[in-house]
Order: sequence, then C-alpha cells, then structure tokens
Amino acid sequence: MFHLVLQNFVRKTNSDMKRINLSEIENIPETCKTLKVYSSKILPPKGYAAITLHPFIIVRGSEQYVKELIKSDWGKIMLNHERIHELQVSDLGIIKFYALYIYYYLVCLFKCADSQTAYYNIPFEREAYKNETDYNYSQSKWYCYVDDAKQLNNNELRNMA
Repeated sequence: MFHLVLQNFVRKTNSDMKRINLSEIENIPETCKTLKVYSSKILPPKGYAAITLHPFIIVRGSEQYVKELIKSDWGKIMLNHERIHELQVSDLGIIKFYALYIYYYLVCLFKCADSQTAYYNIPFEREAYKNETDYNYSQSKWYCYVDDAKQLNNNELRNMA
C-alpha cells in the first residue's frame, strides 16, 4: 500500500522529479547500481542532501546537479548511506521501519531537545553513518544501536552529534 502511494506521488510530481540512470555514471559502487534514485528540487527538506522513501532515494537538486554529485566521492558515500537505509527497510518492512524511525527520533528528541542531535542518534542513522564508506556492507544491524539511543543521558547525546 505504502509503495503504491509513493509511486503515485512520484508520478504526480513527475515535472519536478527525474530518475537518475546510474548506469550512465562511471565508478558507481556495484552495490549501489540498482538503487532507484531521483532528483528533486523540493525533497528532501532543506538541510538534507537525500532521503530514502522506500523504494526511492530522492536527492535534492536539479537532475544535472545530482548526476555531478553522484560522481564525487561524497556523492558515492551519500548513496551508500541511503542504500543502508534500504537494507534496514528490507530487514524490518516499510511500516515497522518508519514507525521505529519516528519513535527513536522522538525518544532522542525528548532526551536532548535538539532536533539535529536527535537525528544523528537514531539507531538507523548511527548504523548508516558508521558504515557509509563500506560499500560491501550487506546486513543491517541497526538493533546494535538501540540501547545507545535509549540509555544515553542528555549530555552524552549532545556530545555524540
């Protein structure tokens, strides 16, 4: 159901969103070649480079900008970070992943009252940031980061961001 809603969203915003053909871009890590990447001028929100809305990865910027970005080392790392989120969704399922993502964001936000620190301490983000340079990372272990998010006090959370 969620998949169909997202596909409908992509169709309706077709004038803004453009599919990026990763096969046209050289030196893309093999593990990232099958990702469904789109460029968009409105998503993700400002301040974020990309967002995974399974099964799509949406990168902020024009089609040309996104293609150039993906060619860079940082762009490849960003793609791999989003690929790790795809692994997490595959592990948990769409509804459970997004429900837990929001839950852990709220837990961290309550503990530190700072949205950026809360974001960086979501177990899913911690796993993705820790492993984003490992292009062979293939098994989600997000649950290893859950206790960190639940047990840290405010000062520890702020220091980890």
